[in-house]
Amino acid sequence: MTHPTSMPVPGHQGPPASAAPLRQLFSQNPAGVSVDGNYVVLPAILLERMPLPFQQQLATALAALQTEGQQRWPIYKVTPQRYLAVSELFDSKLAEAGIYTDLGDDGELVHRWRSTGEIIEHPDQEQVLVSCPDPLQDSPAPQ
Repeated sequence: MTHPTSMPVPGHQGPPASAAPLRQLFSQNPAGVSVDGNYVVLPAILLERMPLPFQQQLATALAALQTEGQQRWPIYKVTPQRYLAVSELFDSKLAEAGIYTDLGDDGELVHRWRSTGEIIEHPDQEQVLVSCPDPLQDSPAPQ
C-alpha cells in the first residue's frame, strides 16, 4: 500500500506515559469504545474528515493489522446504542434490554429482568443500553 508523501502526524513528545497507552485510553470509556473495552469503532465518516497525514498513517497501521497473523476476520455488525433509564423505555425497547413489565403483588406496574424475573427496584435509576438512531448517518459525505 503506497501513499503520497506528506508531513507526518506529530507524535507524543517525551517518555511514554504508559506501557499500554491504548488499554489506558480504552479504560476511560471514550466515544467508540465498547462497554467491555475490547473493541473500538472508528466511524469512517469522521476518519475521512481528519487531516490527510493522519489518514495515511491510520491506513498503514490498519493494513499492517489486517496482515498480522493472516487470520480470517469475522464480520462485525455495529449498532449505535445509548444508555437510558428503564423508566423512559417503551415495550419494544424494554424487550430489547431484556426487561418486561408485570403487575406486582400490590397491583402496581413493575419492571422485571427477563433472565431472572427479578424486580428492578428503581427503574428511574437503572440504566440500560438500547439501540438509537445513528447520529452520524445524516452527516454530509466528505468531498
